[in-house]
Amino acid sequence: MIVFLVALLLNGTLASAAPYSESEIAAVIKSDEAHVRSIRAQEMHQLQLTLSRRMPQNRRADLYFRLAELYLEAYREEFLLEGRAHEKRVAQGAKGTIDRSRSKPYLKLGVQACEQIIKIGLSFPKMDQVYYFLGVNSNELGDKKRAGRAFTLLVKKFPQSIFAGEAFRELGENAFAEKNYRDAQNYLGQAARRTQGNNLPRILHRLAWSYYRTKQYDRALATMKDTIAHLAKGGDQLVSLKEEALRDIAVFFTEAGRVNEALAYFEQVAGDMDFYAKALERLGKQYERSKDPKRAGQVYETILKTRPEDEAAFRVLAKLIETDIKRGKLGDAANRLKGTTRIEKVGEDETGIIAANLRALVRRTATESHEKYRKKGDRPALQVAEVFYRIYL
Repeated sequence: MIVFLVALLLNGTLASAAPYSESEIAAVIKSDEAHVRSIRAQEMHQLQLTLSRRMPQNRRADLYFRLAELYLEAYREEFLLEGRAHEKRVAQGAKGTIDRSRSKPYLKLGVQACEQIIKIGLSFPKMDQVYYFLGVNSNELGDKKRAGRAFTLLVKKFPQSIFAGEAFRELGENAFAEKNYRDAQNYLGQAARRTQGNNLPRILHRLAWSYYRTKQYDRALATMKDTIAHLAKGGDQLVSLKEEALRDIAVFFTEAGRVNEALAYFEQVAGDMDFYAKALERLGKQYERSKDPKRAGQVYETILKTRPEDEAAFRVLAKLIETDIKRGKLGDAANRLKGTTRIEKVGEDETGIIAANLRALVRRTATESHEKYRKKGDRPALQVAEVFYRIYL
């Protein structure tokens, strides 16, 4: 099987059968990449020829290990080339997702090479890396069970390996995806203790969420603060993750009921007290999309209490008034309206448009209530009409 696939690579049959043609790949590959690619293919072919002969088992393990390295390199390069070819198609108006049929065969070959080393059963000096390769290839193929077994063996047999931190991270990510948050906390905590540099805040970010999912809000907050502190040292390449972490910690503060602390934190860390209100507004909209109006309302009420003069506060006030009116809670809506003068500030920006729409809603509510009194003699409706007319005028 391995010899067959390598042969296909060398004569071009595999490339021509792929969704991205050889000409498409040739158009996006750089000259130095093409040179390395050719040398790699030749080395894989020579290794297969050598492995077809009889030789000592320790020598076979070395050759299979080298093959595993080459297959992972080849996968990563083909993955990159598929992405470039896809982007070129999209630029020409094509739709659809990236096809990975060029790169995925290398993952399967990598799995086979690693399993051959394990099957030999020798005390191979790079066995930790073999388990790491096996786990990575399996994960990329979507075989989470085999990946989990490989990473678990790695951390149990080689806890001091330089690959142990990454193995713990992968185990944590898989546990989190399966909603096994307690296991995720254990694995990610182990990973964090073994990791430095720009990968550390990514691990801490996921760890914070695993605490949040188990309602350990204090630990979630402390870990997310640690995440943001590390991200502040990471430079421009981590800006998007920092923005995400700041939005997330706004959620954590709110769920923990530590609103005043949140205001001081965002003024210090983000340099913007309004950031919290904006983050809460996005959170409220998210709850609305998730069909959770109760939690959305709680978030909006928090904005009104913490930043009543903020434009975000006025936007959510308008939303709450509209909700009250739709539910027939006209008294509540009127009480909210009495506390704001922004209804008069009609304009072309977002807040001005919301103010104009709110004025129209107030006027419509007043006229409908007055019409109800005129036709049915409903005295409470007349009182509502008077209140809303007064607000409108």
